[in-house]
Amino acid sequence: MFGLATTLLLGFPYLMVIYSLPLRLQVVNGKSPLTAGLGLLPMLGSTAVASFLGGMLNGTNNRVFPTLLAGAILSVIGTSSLSTLSNTEYVEMSTYGFLVFVGLGSGLTVSTVSMLSNYESSIRDHAVAQGITSQARILGGSIGIATSTAILDLTRQHQLAGIVSSAQLASLESSSKSMTYTEINAVRQAYSDSFSEDMKVCAIVAGLCVQVTLGTWKKNPPSIQQRLDEQIEEETGRLKKTVLIAREPEP
Repeated sequence: MFGLATTLLLGFPYLMVIYSLPLRLQVVNGKSPLTAGLGLLPMLGSTAVASFLGGMLNGTNNRVFPTLLAGAILSVIGTSSLSTLSNTEYVEMSTYGFLVFVGLGSGLTVSTVSMLSNYESSIRDHAVAQGITSQARILGGSIGIATSTAILDLTRQHQLAGIVSSAQLASLESSSKSMTYTEINAVRQAYSDSFSEDMKVCAIVAGLCVQVTLGTWKKNPPSIQQRLDEQIEEETGRLKKTVLIAREPEP
């Protein structure tokens, strides 16, 4: 249960960053869509590395609690740091370093929760547990994207009312060529502030996740191999009962 809540909560900041950062890079920093997408590579690469590390750390011994706790803390560090980015035309190099923290946090969580779902469920329910875990992550991310969209819309209404028309906002790429310097600066500031608010919300959600991971702590948890042996024994017993029931003669 706590593992499921963890993956749901950390799916929120991860997908929100994937959605909102390229948008910020395009509007605030003037990057092309391709370059903005490539800006996510530090986070995506660190996610892959951390996923491998999470599996390696929990391959034989049960280190679920410290791994999930570390992942949540790294996500807090990364998202809270991203909220401090300034409204500059150039991309601050620290941006990519902050993204690494977010990626490491997500990667550790994804692989560990995946193993935890198999650890806690019976063998016949492994596929169901994996499916539920994946859906929880996507649900959290979908809520994150919806939240980011709402924050951006509110920020634009508050900061750009009377400065930039809705038609100009609907097609920024083409309308920016005809905008005045004041209008362009107002748009850049609005999108920069919106991204900062996004990351503050992400940091709060990741901070809540730190509290949730405490529920995965166990004093003397069995090792992965011990738990696997227990699952095999349980499944063998269940199958034997099924066979015996099937062989019973009908009255």
